[in-house]
Amino acid sequence: MHPNSVLDVAAVEAVKLDDLDPKIVEQQLNDAKSRAASAAPESLEAAEAQVDVEVNTAMAIALGVAA
Repeated sequence: MHPNSVLDVAAVEAVKLDDLDPKIVEQQLNDAKSRAASAAPESLEAAEAQVDVEVNTAMAIALGVAA
Protein backbone atom coordinates (compact mmCIF):
# COMPACT_ATOMS: atom_id res chain seq x y z
CA MET A 1 0.00 0.00 0.00
CA HIS A 2 1.33 3.39 -1.00
CA PRO A 3 0.93 6.47 1.23
CA ASN A 4 -1.74 7.80 -1.17
CA SER A 5 -3.89 4.68 -0.53
CA VAL A 6 -3.03 3.11 -3.89
CA LEU A 7 -2.32 -0.60 -3.95
CA ASP A 8 -0.40 -2.33 -6.74
CA VAL A 9 -1.20 -5.96 -7.48
CA ALA A 10 0.96 -7.92 -9.91
CA ALA A 11 0.09 -11.32 -11.28
CA VAL A 12 2.46 -12.64 -13.91
CA GLU A 13 -0.21 -14.93 -15.34
CA ALA A 14 -3.61 -14.88 -13.67
CA VAL A 15 -5.31 -16.29 -16.76
CA LYS A 16 -4.13 -17.53 -20.14
CA LEU A 17 -4.69 -14.95 -22.88
CA ASP A 18 -6.17 -17.69 -25.05
CA ASP A 19 -8.95 -18.02 -22.48
CA LEU A 20 -10.02 -14.39 -22.95
CA ASP A 21 -12.46 -13.31 -25.66
CA PRO A 22 -11.38 -9.90 -27.02
CA LYS A 23 -14.98 -8.95 -27.84
CA ILE A 24 -16.12 -9.66 -24.29
CA VAL A 25 -13.17 -7.70 -22.88
CA GLU A 26 -14.07 -4.73 -25.11
CA GLN A 27 -17.70 -4.91 -23.99
CA GLN A 28 -16.75 -5.14 -20.32
CA LEU A 29 -14.39 -2.18 -20.74
CA ASN A 30 -17.09 -0.08 -22.41
CA ASP A 31 -19.58 -1.01 -19.68
CA ALA A 32 -17.07 -0.14 -16.96
CA LYS A 33 -16.29 3.22 -18.58
CA SER A 34 -20.01 3.98 -18.77
CA ARG A 35 -20.54 3.09 -15.11
CA ALA A 36 -17.51 5.18 -14.11
CA ALA A 37 -18.85 8.17 -16.03
CA SER A 38 -22.29 7.95 -14.45
CA ALA A 39 -21.21 7.20 -10.87
CA ALA A 40 -21.19 9.92 -8.24
CA PRO A 41 -17.65 11.18 -7.57
CA GLU A 42 -15.95 9.58 -4.56
CA SER A 43 -18.67 6.93 -4.31
CA LEU A 44 -18.22 3.20 -3.87
CA GLU A 45 -19.74 2.75 -7.33
CA ALA A 46 -17.13 5.07 -8.84
CA ALA A 47 -14.31 3.18 -7.13
CA GLU A 48 -15.62 -0.21 -8.27
CA ALA A 49 -16.10 1.03 -11.82
CA GLN A 50 -12.57 2.46 -11.86
CA VAL A 51 -11.16 -0.91 -10.81
CA ASP A 52 -13.15 -2.56 -13.61
CA VAL A 53 -11.83 0.01 -16.10
CA GLU A 54 -8.24 -0.60 -15.05
CA VAL A 55 -8.54 -4.41 -15.09
CA ASN A 56 -10.27 -4.50 -18.47
CA THR A 57 -7.85 -1.95 -19.92
CA ALA A 58 -4.93 -4.17 -18.89
CA MET A 59 -6.60 -7.21 -20.47
CA ALA A 60 -7.37 -5.26 -23.66
CA ILE A 61 -3.74 -4.13 -23.93
CA ALA A 62 -2.49 -7.66 -23.36
CA LEU A 63 -4.82 -8.89 -26.11
CA GLY A 64 -3.77 -6.12 -28.48
CA VAL A 65 -7.27 -4.66 -28.49
CA ALA A 66 -7.63 -0.88 -28.58
CA ALA A 67 -8.06 0.33 -25.02
